[in-house]
Amino acid sequence: MRIPTSCYRLQLSPDFTLDDARRTAPYLRELGVGDLYLSPILATRPESMHGYDVVDPTRVRPELGGEPALRALAEEARRLDMGLLVDIVPNHMAADHRNPWWWDVLERGRDSEHAHAFDIDWDAPGCEGRVVLPVLDGQPADLIDCGELRLVVEEGAPAFAYYDRRFPLAPGSRERAGGDLAALAGSQHYRLCDWREAPAAVNYRRFFDISDLVAVRAERADVFAATHALLIRLVREGIVTGLRVDHVDGLADPEEYLRRLAEATGGAYVVVEKILARDEDVPPEWAAEGTSGYDFLALAGGLFVDPDGAERLRRLHRRLTGLPPDFSAVAEAARRRVLGELFAADLEHAARLADAAGLAAAKPGAMREALAELTVRMGVYRTYAGERGLDDQGRRALEEAAGAARPALAGAAAARLDALVAAIAEPTAATLPFVRRWQELTGPVAAKGVEDTALYVDTHLVARNEPGCEPGWPATGPEELHRRLAARGGGPLNATSTHDTKRSEDVRMRIAVLSEMPDEWEARLGRWRELNRPLRRRPADAPDAGEEWLLYQTLAGAWPLDVAARGTLPDRLVAYMRKAAREAKHHTSWTAPDLEYERDLAAFVAAVLDPGNAAFLADLDDFSRRVAEVGTRGSLAQLVLKLAAPGVPDIYWGNELPDLSLVDPDNRRPVDFPAHARLLAELGRGAGGGLEKLAATQRGLELRRREPALFTHGAYVPLEASGRRAGHVVAFAREHAGRWAVAAAARLTAGLDDWGDTRLALPAAAPAVWEDVLSGRVVDGMAPSASELFELLPGVLLSGRPEG
Repeated sequence: MRIPTSCYRLQLSPDFTLDDARRTAPYLRELGVGDLYLSPILATRPESMHGYDVVDPTRVRPELGGEPALRALAEEARRLDMGLLVDIVPNHMAADHRNPWWWDVLERGRDSEHAHAFDIDWDAPGCEGRVVLPVLDGQPADLIDCGELRLVVEEGAPAFAYYDRRFPLAPGSRERAGGDLAALAGSQHYRLCDWREAPAAVNYRRFFDISDLVAVRAERADVFAATHALLIRLVREGIVTGLRVDHVDGLADPEEYLRRLAEATGGAYVVVEKILARDEDVPPEWAAEGTSGYDFLALAGGLFVDPDGAERLRRLHRRLTGLPPDFSAVAEAARRRVLGELFAADLEHAARLADAAGLAAAKPGAMREALAELTVRMGVYRTYAGERGLDDQGRRALEEAAGAARPALAGAAAARLDALVAAIAEPTAATLPFVRRWQELTGPVAAKGVEDTALYVDTHLVARNEPGCEPGWPATGPEELHRRLAARGGGPLNATSTHDTKRSEDVRMRIAVLSEMPDEWEARLGRWRELNRPLRRRPADAPDAGEEWLLYQTLAGAWPLDVAARGTLPDRLVAYMRKAAREAKHHTSWTAPDLEYERDLAAFVAAVLDPGNAAFLADLDDFSRRVAEVGTRGSLAQLVLKLAAPGVPDIYWGNELPDLSLVDPDNRRPVDFPAHARLLAELGRGAGGGLEKLAATQRGLELRRREPALFTHGAYVPLEASGRRAGHVVAFAREHAGRWAVAAAARLTAGLDDWGDTRLALPAAAPAVWEDVLSGRVVDGMAPSASELFELLPGVLLSGRPEG
C-alpha cells in the first residue's frame, strides 16, 4: 500500500483535463506534494463540471482525454515519484439517456439485463411495475399538447424528447399506440411525471433528493464487478495508487463493500467520504485508512474559536432572529421538514419493509409515526447494523435517538418504537431488508436536513457551519485535539478545504476571528444595518435578519484587500446569497422558489456593494482588514498543525495561496497554475513578501517527503506550554526511530499584545537543537520562549537536528 505523504486535489472537467493535470504535475512536485488527488475520472454526462454523474463506469471520461491521457498522467507522476489518488462514485449513476444501462432499463423494464444494477422498487404501490421519472415541468398530457414533449427519430430510433432529455420506446409500443402520443407515453416501462411529485412518487433510490442520480446496488457481487472492473484494472496495473470512496454511507453494507474492494485491488490505499459526529469513529472493521478529512477540519478549526465570544454571538443572533436557543432544535426541525418534503416515498418504502417483517403488529400508522420520529432524532448519519447486529457505537447512537423520540410518542407508537429499535440493533433474516433500507435513509435526511438546511439557518458563527462540524460545537480545546489526534492513524486525509466545504479555509479562519471580538461585531452589525436599511426595496422584506447577518459575516471573511479584485465580488455574493436563502428554505427554496423575494435579495446585495454606498464600504473595509490580519495568522497556524498531524495533509486546489472562495460552484473556479508556479519560483529565489502560506506549504510538504516514516508511523506526543499566555499555544511532537518533529501554533491572537513568560516545554528525550523548517532558524534549548517561536510566523515546524 502506498500511503501518500500528502495529496493535492485537482478538480477535473472539460476545462481542466488529464493533460492539464499532467502539465501541472511538475509544479505540484516542486510544491512538495506527494500524490495527485483527482476528482472522478469515469465517463459522465459530457457537460458535467464535477464528475459525480457517471454514465459509463467502463470508460475513462473522453472529455478529460480518456484512458490514454490518464496513462500519460500516471507515467509523469511516476517520473516525479508521485501517485494518483482517484475519487470513485460507487453509490449512484446518472439517470440519463446517455447512460446505456439506464436507457436499457427504461426501454425493457424489469426484463432489462441491467435492471438489477439499480435500486428500483418495482412493486411500489401505484407504480404498476414501472419506473417513475419525475422530470417534467407539468403533466405529460399538457406537455404533449403544447409540443414540449414530443416524438423524435434520432439515429433511426424513435424516442420521446423533452428539451435535451430523451426517453426510449418499449419494443412494439409505437405500433400498439397507433399514433396517440398520450397512449404511447402511458404504455412505457416508465411513467413520466411532474418533478414536483418526486418526494411522494419516486420509486428508485436517489443520491439524496436528486432525481437525476439513481442509486446503484453495489452490494451485489455482479454489480460490483461490472461497475468496478476498469478501476480495479487501473489499480492492479499501478496507474491508480489509491481510492477515495464517495458517500460511503449510501451503500447498503459499507463494511462488506470495502472488504470486497480491498480484496479486488490487492489492498490499495482507500479513504472514505464519511461525515462523523463529534465523538464518532470510523468502524474499525472497515478496510479503509480513515476518512477524507472533514473530521480534521472540524477538530482543528475549533481551536481558533473563542467559546465565550461564540456564545455571545449566539445570544445576539437569537435576539435578532428569534431562533430556538440550541442548534439541536434547529437541526431536528430541519430533519423533520426534509423527511416530509423530500423523502416521503423513501420513508414509505422503509415502512412497508418493516410491515412485511411483522414490525407493525397491525398498527401500520403507529409504526410509521415511530419510524419517522426515530429518523429525525438520529444524531449521526447512520448506523451499520448487518447480520452481526450493531456495535457498541451504533447501539449508543440508536439508544440516544430512541430516548429523544420516546417523549414525542404515545400508546401504540411508543410500543412500535421499541420494536423498531430491537429490530435495528439485532436484525434477523426477516428484518434485515428493512434495517438496511432505513439505514440508507437516515444519511440523506441528515445531509439535507443539517448540512443543506440547518447550517444555513443557524448562522451565528458560520466558521463552524461545515460538513463534520456545526454551531452546537463552537470550539475545540487543546486537550480534545490531543486526545483525538493521538488515536488517529497515519492514513486518513486531513482536509481544511474541499469541494464540499461551504467556504474556504481562509474565509473560515477570518470569520472565526469574530468570536474574539464580539463587542465590535455587535457594534459594526448595528451600524451596518442602519446604513443599509434604505437600500431595501420593501422595508419588511429581503433580507431577513438572519440573511443580513450571514451576508455581513461572509463579507467580513471574503472581503478582498486587492481593490482590483473587487469587480467579481458582487456577482459571487449575489449567487451565494441566493443559494443560501434557498437552502435555508424560509422564504424561497429549490422546490418552491420565490423569484420576487430572490430579486429583492439580489438587489439588496448589489446595492450594499455598489461603490456609491461609500460609508458602509469604508467601514467594512476598515473592519475586514483587521479581521483579515488575525485570520491570516489563524490560517497559517492551522496549516502548520495540518502539516505535522497524524494523517495525510490534503491541499485543495489553489489553497496553497490565500483563497477566499465560497460554496460550490464558487470553489471550483479555475486556478492559474502557471502563475502559481512563477510565485513558487520567486520563493526559491528568496522573494518571500506576501507568500508565507505558499512557503509554509512547500517547506512542510517537503519535510514530509523527506521523513515519510516519521509522519506516517510516528508517535504523537502532546506538548504543554507554561506561563501567562499558555492557553494561546497548541503544540505536539512526532517521534519515530529517533527522528523528531514539533509543530507549535499560536491561537486566539486578536487581543494578544505580548507573550510574556510563556514557554514551550519540549520532551526530555528530544534533540537539544532544532531547525524551524518554515523559517530556516535554529532553535536551541528544551523550553524555547513563545516570543522566540512566534517572532516571524504564528506557527513553527521544528525538525530535530543532530548535535554537531
